[in-house]
Order: sequence, then C-alpha cells, then structure tokens
Amino acid sequence: MESMLQKMLYAGIGLFTMNKEQTEEIVKNLIERGEMTASEGEKTLKTLLERIQDEKDKLVDRVGIEVKDKLTKAGFVRREEYEKLLKKLEALEAQITGQAEKDTEEE
Repeated sequence: MESMLQKMLYAGIGLFTMNKEQTEEIVKNLIERGEMTASEGEKTLKTLLERIQDEKDKLVDRVGIEVKDKLTKAGFVRREEYEKLLKKLEALEAQITGQAEKDTEEE
C-alpha cells in the first residue's frame, strides 16, 4: 500500500537525475524522522531505484530515436548502408576493369 508520503516522494523527485546514493539518503532521512518504517523504506527504496533505472532507459531510448531522426533528416546514411553501397561500387569497378582488360586483349 503506497502512502501519500510515498506518492509525494515519487512525484517530487526528478527520478532520472538521481543516483542510488542520493535515493538511499532521502529514504534514510524519512526513516530517521519517523515518516516511514524501515520496512516501508526498504520497499520504497527498491521501487524508487527500479523507477530511476526505468526512466534512465526511457531517456536513452528517446535520445537515440531523436538523434537517428535528426541524422536521417540531415541526409546522413547508416554505416551499413554506406558499406553495402561501397561493396556494390567495388563490384562494378571490378566488372569495368575486367571488361576493359578483356577489350584490350581483343585488340
């Protein structure tokens, strides 16, 4: 059962900007002030740490999507696409060179 204090704690903390030590310190202070029991503190800490990691993961995903979108809009190609085109170009060059050598031999 989440208490009002826990809900306020979740809402009032910038979750993805906190690290484990900061989170532990906040929960420890709440326990020391008697605003939650050690058991509640343990559960709250576990929940907060999970939410912090989840928010960090979501942020990394969002940033990755935005960067990819901006690079695509700017006209950049992915390395895989570049390498695929490079291989095609090399194959065409080999064909042209081979055909030119063949034509020279026939003359």
